[in-house]
Formats: sequence, C-alpha cells, structure tokens
Amino acid sequence: MKPPTGYCKLPAIKRCLMWSIVSMDRTLTILLGEDNIDDVELMKIAFKRADLSNPVQVCRDGEEVIAYLEGKGRYADHERHPFPRLLILDLKMPKLSGLDVLRWVKEHPACCVIPTVILSTSMRKGDVQEAYALGANAYLSKPFDTGELKASLHDLFQFWSRCELPDLPAQHPGCT
Repeated sequence: MKPPTGYCKLPAIKRCLMWSIVSMDRTLTILLGEDNIDDVELMKIAFKRADLSNPVQVCRDGEEVIAYLEGKGRYADHERHPFPRLLILDLKMPKLSGLDVLRWVKEHPACCVIPTVILSTSMRKGDVQEAYALGANAYLSKPFDTGELKASLHDLFQFWSRCELPDLPAQHPGCT
C-alpha cells in the first residue's frame, strides 16, 4: 500500500498513527446487536463519519445474534453473512439480552475469540460487572451525540486494529 500524500513530512508519531488509520482492514465484518432502529441509524452515521467503511451486519435481538453466529436460518449464506471480527451488543435487547448473548458466546470456543463490546445506556455497576465477568472486552456508555459516538467508534476501531487477533476458522464455525 502506498503511503498517503504528505506522509513523509509528518513527525514520526503522526506518521505512525496516520499509517495505521489508512492501513486498517476494511473487510473486517462488524456484527451489531441493536433493537432500536434509531440507534442503528445513528451507529451507521457514526461509522460513516468516522471513516469506517467496514461491512456492518445488524441483528435486532439476542436470538438473531446467536443465529447469525451459528450460521443458521437466514444467516446460513456465509458469503452474505461472514463470521464477524467485532461484536457490538446493546445490553437491553428483546428475546435475549446482551448479557445472555455474552453467556452463550463464552460457552462456544469458536465464538469466544470475537472481541465483544457492550454499548449501552445502562451505567448500573451490576451490569458493567456482569458484562466483564461474562467476557466482554469493553463496556461503553451510549453517547447521545453523534460526534461523541463517532469518536468512541473511531477509538474503539483503532484499538482493535492495533491488537493481534486470533485466526478465524477457515470455514464459518457455526459456533455450535
């Protein structure tokens, strides 16, 4: 990949940061478990404003998230629904909550390697504690401002793009 224009004139620290932003893996699939349509749209806007062009798959409840991870039903086409490299969950989803999904993910070795982030309006200490105990990698409060959400998503993606991640299975694992 060719360095961006003006890259060589920047101080070393800025060159490193700029190069990491440019070289992020744009094929990384993000699975978003979110039931609120307005929040889904807000997330999509924030992703776009943060210049994150990764494919985002949306599931509207906890049961759909698990069906996606298992590759069942309408999620059986793994070309259209690839295994995610990042899972973002709302805590208060219908059918199964984000905590229920975390419990399920923790019990399935092929799925428990997916970096998982809770994005919720709940700031209850009990929710935060339980989410981390169940294997959440981060717990963020939902900002009500698109600019704050953009910044949070950008920072989150920057962090995960710098981390060494385990290999994904050659085939969609089905997480069964």
